[in-house]
Amino acid sequence: MDGYCRWDASGGDTTGLYDHVTATFYLRNANTTGAADVTFNFGPGDNNWIPIAGNWDATGGDTTGLYNPAAAQYHLRNSNTSGGGQIVFTYGGASNGWQPIAGGLGRRR
Repeated sequence: MDGYCRWDASGGDTTGLYDHVTATFYLRNANTTGAADVTFNFGPGDNNWIPIAGNWDATGGDTTGLYNPAAAQYHLRNSNTSGGGQIVFTYGGASNGWQPIAGGLGRRR
């Protein structure tokens, strides 16, 4: 996860952190010092899954996802809340060292 996304669907991108040990996301809605505005668990704890973020359902706000490199599997959520992956699919080769990316790569601006 690049660490900057539009978590609250308004304004610009703000920061977030992911704790691999507890599988907890900590998201801020302002680029200022302070506690997380949103905190939730997603995914298995104590893992090597890679956090990613994007606007998976094209509604305007960015939400979290996880990439499991051992299985080349994406687990994406359409809300920044606890739960399992709402969109799950395999893409790429397992355990090949690739890094996931997200973005509106084919979108016209």
